[in-house]
Amino acid sequence: MSRTRGRRRPANGPAAGAEPSGRPAPRGRRPWLRRLHQLAVGVADWAYVLPHWAACWLPRRPVETIAPRGTPCGAPVVVLPGVLENWRFQLPLARGLATRGHEVHLLPQLGANLATFPDAAAIVAAELRRRALDDVVVVAHSKGGLVAKELLLDPETTGRLRGVVAVGTPFSGSTWARVLPARTMLGAFSPRGLDLGRLLADVSVNDRIVSLSPAWDEVIPEGSHLAGAHNVTLNRSGHFLPLVHPDVHEIVHAHVDSFERITPMRIIAIAIVDADGVLGDGRAQPFEFAEDWARYKRVTLGHPMIMGRATHDAIGRWLPGRTTIVVTRRPDAVQLPTDGRATGYAVSSVEDALALARSLDDVVYVAGGGTIYRALWDALTELDLTEVHARADVAADKAVHLPEVRPEEWREVRREPRGEFDFVGYERVPRASST
Repeated sequence: MSRTRGRRRPANGPAAGAEPSGRPAPRGRRPWLRRLHQLAVGVADWAYVLPHWAACWLPRRPVETIAPRGTPCGAPVVVLPGVLENWRFQLPLARGLATRGHEVHLLPQLGANLATFPDAAAIVAAELRRRALDDVVVVAHSKGGLVAKELLLDPETTGRLRGVVAVGTPFSGSTWARVLPARTMLGAFSPRGLDLGRLLADVSVNDRIVSLSPAWDEVIPEGSHLAGAHNVTLNRSGHFLPLVHPDVHEIVHAHVDSFERITPMRIIAIAIVDADGVLGDGRAQPFEFAEDWARYKRVTLGHPMIMGRATHDAIGRWLPGRTTIVVTRRPDAVQLPTDGRATGYAVSSVEDALALARSLDDVVYVAGGGTIYRALWDALTELDLTEVHARADVAADKAVHLPEVRPEEWREVRREPRGEFDFVGYERVPRASST
């Protein structure tokens, strides 16, 4: 697939509860106090994790996806667990991200994540293909971060990922693993391990990783610093407890959204216009052709559509198989669909509508009316027009026009004559650089 690497943009200001740095900040307390504090951290961490870990293995129907709560926003997320952690272990983090608007995908197929790094990555890659997941950010804990790096290094899967946010990942190994046989599930984390050494030596994808290091991690005393990555030290300690803290969820959310899209957005205006570019009188369309309506339904199926309240009311129903985003001054007055055949949202601005649509798909249709077309005209990448040869029977003072399709801005790329009308496609002419 022809994709470019995802790039990070700076998160909006410093995330609460974290300090961006190369390594944990030095502590000024006396050595014996520091060791006492570290011991207390370890006791609290394991006091939490042991009962939580045991509860995670009680029988329960696997869950693969957690829908965003409220208005979806931001990138979809795939959550990868650490070793001896199953999908349920990550539910506090997954729910925290869903609350912040992300669609979250879990991997029951990994079981307890005991496979080697390459084998675990192969399982995840198969699931990305099966679920048709693209343009995602992987959020990983511990071993999951190493599996995520395998995915970034794999030419078959790297194009599906914007990047990785890893929490408490032993990128350089853990000294505790030195005493264990290298071929055991925990011995693989030895700094001398072959797979770990290979991953550590390849720095080509490190700039696509955000590594969040707990202030003190008793499982990884060395910390989670990764050369070339964006390293952040959390104000929370422990290997496991940071996963349940809302402030850490907020930090993860901020860094998930710091990755830019890796697929270009297609924002397409779809409309039927007369020979003078008239859309109608603001209340109804002056033309109706069965072939045009059939094509309209076919090309928009499965994609989000942005339209104004008047256009939505003129259609008279929520279109099945699509996500319709209605822009209105009174979103609370719009009755949303409840039958499960269609999905709908009501928002108060075109900016909110476009942000929501961007989070749902790479292809977005703008369906009118005139005010919506004008508001989003500069954001459009394509026009999908049905150009009627006749003139609409609309009074001049009532006519609503599509913005002018100027040849210096739009290039015709397709024309399909249909007798009374043509289906015509335009692409935006690349804007000249200002430099």
